[in-house]
Amino acid sequence: MAKYIQPGKTIDYVCTADTNAEDIVVLGKRIGVAACSGKKDEVISVATEGVFECPKATDAAIAIGDTLYYDATNKVVTKTSTGGIVAGYAITAATAAATTVNVKLGA
Repeated sequence: MAKYIQPGKTIDYVCTADTNAEDIVVLGKRIGVAACSGKKDEVISVATEGVFECPKATDAAIAIGDTLYYDATNKVVTKTSTGGIVAGYAITAATAAATTVNVKLGA
């Protein structure tokens, strides 16, 4: 039996560290984006759906539809599965030199 809790477009999240609005938040093997700021141990809303402009690694060009991963050490999305944290997929192309790319969360 499963009990309905919420739609899931945003979720409640207990901050593991001080978090600023628009920070990327690691949710196990996925990411979300903080909808507001919060201090460690405070509950904030984190978006788990949507399209976000994210910082991008400058190691490779990205094509529309490429699966992207989050590199938590360098705080960028990349085509390389560093740590296996899925960010989503690219909805815009980006050159290797580009510093951002638009990402559809999830995948």
